[in-house]
Amino acid sequence: YSRHPNYFGEWLLWTGQFVLCASAFGSGDATGAFVGAGFLSAASPVFVYLLLNYVSGVPLLEKRSDERWGGEQVYLAYKQETYVFFLLPTRRTEASRPLL
Repeated sequence: YSRHPNYFGEWLLWTGQFVLCASAFGSGDATGAFVGAGFLSAASPVFVYLLLNYVSGVPLLEKRSDERWGGEQVYLAYKQETYVFFLLPTRRTEASRPLL
């Protein structure tokens, strides 16, 4: 689970583009103006990750969500159990266990 799966999908798209194009980097073609510069495309997924997690995407939405639901116990448990960016299994805590 992720609190921002759309941003994770965006990052995964750019990572996939890099992986798909990476096979062309070792083709042995030594012609062109930027020989060997294909590896610079690895900067794209890194840039998108940093942009979404530290500049524009996640911080703005987290701030707005905290202002709106920050005092609710259910929201605080959700934040504690759900990863911010990556799609990973939920971490269960005492707050989410049902009352018996």
